[in-house]
Amino acid sequence: WNMKDEKAANRAAIPCMACHQIHSPGNVAQSPDYSDPKAIFYDHERPVANVSFYDRNERMYFAANQLPKPKIWHNGEPVRVSTDATMRTCVQCHAPNAFHHSGSADDRIPRGVHEGLSCSSCHEPHSNNARNSCATCHPAMSNCGLDVEKMNTSFAFRESEHNIHFVSCTDCHTN
Repeated sequence: WNMKDEKAANRAAIPCMACHQIHSPGNVAQSPDYSDPKAIFYDHERPVANVSFYDRNERMYFAANQLPKPKIWHNGEPVRVSTDATMRTCVQCHAPNAFHHSGSADDRIPRGVHEGLSCSSCHEPHSNNARNSCATCHPAMSNCGLDVEKMNTSFAFRESEHNIHFVSCTDCHTN
């Protein structure tokens, strides 16, 4: 994404009220404890943050925990999706096509080596910055011992054919 007016580059592209409702119930969001990998993986239940989705057609907010957990398919198999309710807000825009095929439309739900992770495992809630996300888990959790921040993925190289959301071991390793 590029801003048409360079002077506006520091402004938020998505307004706060797209995800937050004033005076809604919930908790202030807190970053996971990255020193404990179990705190950021898979089915870890985090308190529901004060996050909701504004539906422009309904002209209403829906709390993240009221949004449906997406059902995604890849090659006929279900993709494990995080139980983190906050992620359901992300999926309202970054969703697969109507057939729920992984990687279609603007889908960003992780599969491959990152399957089951929540968006907030890597992306900071307010900046959406993911630049430090690899270092929080790797190389301590890397199975191959390579520097994951330098691998040919879209994390290191935007033009890479290996999207960090869908990368699998077999994309780079033949064995």
